[in-house]
Amino acid sequence: MERVLRLDTATVLKALTCGLHVAHGRGIHGNVVEETFELMFVRQGCLYIREENREFAVEAGQTLLLWPGRRHAGTRPYGKDLQFYWAHFFPPEPASAKGPTQVLKVPQLATPRRPDRLAETYQRFINDEHEGRLHPMAAGALMIEMLCDVADSSRLDPDIHTSTVALAARAKKLVDQRFREPLSTSTIAGLLRCNPDYLGRVFRSAYGSTLVGYLHRCRVQEARRRLASGEWNVEEVASECGFGTVGHFRNVFRRHTGMSPGAFKRLYTSL
Repeated sequence: MERVLRLDTATVLKALTCGLHVAHGRGIHGNVVEETFELMFVRQGCLYIREENREFAVEAGQTLLLWPGRRHAGTRPYGKDLQFYWAHFFPPEPASAKGPTQVLKVPQLATPRRPDRLAETYQRFINDEHEGRLHPMAAGALMIEMLCDVADSSRLDPDIHTSTVALAARAKKLVDQRFREPLSTSTIAGLLRCNPDYLGRVFRSAYGSTLVGYLHRCRVQEARRRLASGEWNVEEVASECGFGTVGHFRNVFRRHTGMSPGAFKRLYTSL
């Protein structure tokens, strides 16, 4: 039975700490029992881990929520390309509230619809904590924002045949690995030897997004990372992230973030 964390609008949440682990092919997740929840988000590679007797293979773009008081441990050594965010928070404390509340259901294993936004929230937490300007209330708010993004996850329709789910997953993995290349629904369908319209329908049913929309999100996520580093100009980022022209890059980036690439870069490099 799938484990689900239920929160409501009256929940008080206390976050502890957050970080990004870059494995470099060294080590394995420890064999521990924590007193806190841990929300893990794999940015790259695959994390092999178990909680009690249940094993997970958490792929790039997926999250895993580990429960307090339950033993968890790595089942395979870290891969060379593995990178994952982690955040610890204490079990939620219900607060008194008048009137009806809405319930948020956070699945244990999920594929968030907006992995770029989730990664950005993790990074805000990390940056503010590192700079010593993360108020406990702000930390709790950021943690709730992360959990909201996880709750808004892709749910595979149980009526979809297993083979079509596998096709959608193959398309997603291909985009994850090759989004910097000149891809389209037609080219992806050609690589997977299927009909483009059929692939588009299957992907939307499985992940709640068009294939091109997911491709753009992957490219924008990488573009945000490069722009925030301050080491790349807009033209270089557009080329490195798979956009055919700088104009197209600006349009897609603004649609996903609400600001131009130049403004986004200045926001981070001026800090």
